[in-house]
Amino acid sequence: MLTSFYKMHGLGNDFVILDERAGDLSLTPARIAALAHRRRGIGCDQLVTLRAPAAEGADVFVRFFNPDGSEAGACGNASRCVADLVWRLSGNATPVLQTLAGLLPTHRTPDG
Repeated sequence: MLTSFYKMHGLGNDFVILDERAGDLSLTPARIAALAHRRRGIGCDQLVTLRAPAAEGADVFVRFFNPDGSEAGACGNASRCVADLVWRLSGNATPVLQTLAGLLPTHRTPDG
């Protein structure tokens, strides 16, 4: 199965971002670990998925996975990358990210 992804870098960390808003990719912890593996997969510090938000006022529901496939509540560097990606795709300079840790309002500064 071919799946498009984004590879982004933020303050020394790298992230693979998969958009599941159009359909579930059935990611298991083992599959996430395989994708995150630096020698046999894409390689990343965290794998991030985007889904349709469930919370009112949120633009996207974001899930963060560690390289071993375990889930984290949030990640600051990855959140900045996701906010930038949402801005580039939608033009929304103030996206609200829904995470397991809660809603994260973001904004794009004039210098980017």
